[in-house]
Amino acid sequence: MSGMEDVFVVEIDSAPRIGPIVATVIGLVAGAFCIWLTVRLVNRRKKRSATFWVTLLVLAVLVGYPLSFGPAFWLYSRLMTTPIGHFANRFYHPIILTWRSGPEWIAGPIGWYANAGAYFKLYPAQSFGGDVFVGRSTY
Repeated sequence: MSGMEDVFVVEIDSAPRIGPIVATVIGLVAGAFCIWLTVRLVNRRKKRSATFWVTLLVLAVLVGYPLSFGPAFWLYSRLMTTPIGHFANRFYHPIILTWRSGPEWIAGPIGWYANAGAYFKLYPAQSFGGDVFVGRSTY
């Protein structure tokens, strides 16, 4: 099997999926809300302390990182471009590792969220080199 780096498991999933239009609308509404909230907080007349901004940044990272996992892989499943796949697999490695090796009560919702708007069924896999990545069904 020379030249093969990834192993793909074929799995046909009959679970209903969020349609691409619904997923797009949800993403746009969430983005618009975040922009509105940011503008509202920045334009207040009261001067904010550094502690407030650090807290806001930490909350944005803690909430934004896990929430961006799903849309990133929905995009990956539709475009299937190498740069997006490599970036997403490296950037979201802790979440993918939890999806693959974590307890079912955590791995189940991660898998559902990753596949909610995906074009192909996505799953956590492991390459021959031991790297964990997100693969897709071949059909």
